[in-house]
Amino acid sequence: MNSEFLSGLYRDIILREGELILPFMGSILLEDVPASFSEDGMVVTPPSKKLVFNNYNLSSNDILLNEYAKRREISRFAAKQALYKDLEELRTKAEKEGVLTLEGFGTFRFSEREGYTVDPAPGFVISTDTFGLTAVDLNEDVEEPAEEPVVEPVVEEPVEEKVSEPAVEPVTEPVIE
Repeated sequence: MNSEFLSGLYRDIILREGELILPFMGSILLEDVPASFSEDGMVVTPPSKKLVFNNYNLSSNDILLNEYAKRREISRFAAKQALYKDLEELRTKAEKEGVLTLEGFGTFRFSEREGYTVDPAPGFVISTDTFGLTAVDLNEDVEEPAEEPVVEPVVEEPVEEKVSEPAVEPVTEPVIE
C-alpha cells in the first residue's frame, strides 16, 4: 500500500466531491460546522468543516476507481484490483492496530463499538472559506492601539499670479464699395 499516493488521492477527492466512498468500509463526508460560542460564551469559533466517517454507507461509486486508474495510468480493471488490495490492507491494518495514519490526510481509528472514525492531519486545510480565521477568546486582554499623534495638514496660502491681459486688436469693419 502506497500511503503517500492514497493520502493525496483521498485528500483531492474529498475536497473536490465533499465525499469519499471507501468500498467495504464506509464513506468520509466533509461536513459544515457553523460558527459557535463556547459554553461560557467567551470564545467565538469561526465556521469550519470537519471529516465525518459514515460506517453505514457501504455503497460504491466510480469516482475513487476512476481517479485511481487515471493517476496510476492503468486500465480500470487493473485499477480495481490494485485499489481493492490497497483498501483491504488499510482496513486490515486499521482493525488490527486500532489506528492507521495516512500522512497528509489523517488518522483512521477503529473500534468494535464505534467502527471507523477519521481525524484530519495537522495542516490539512479542509475549510478554505474561513480565510485563516481562528477562534477568538473574549476573555483575553486586548491591547488598545497606541494613540498616534494627530498631524495637522499644512495649508499653504494661495499665491496670486499676475495675469497679463492679451493684447486686443481693434476690430475694423470691412469697407463695402
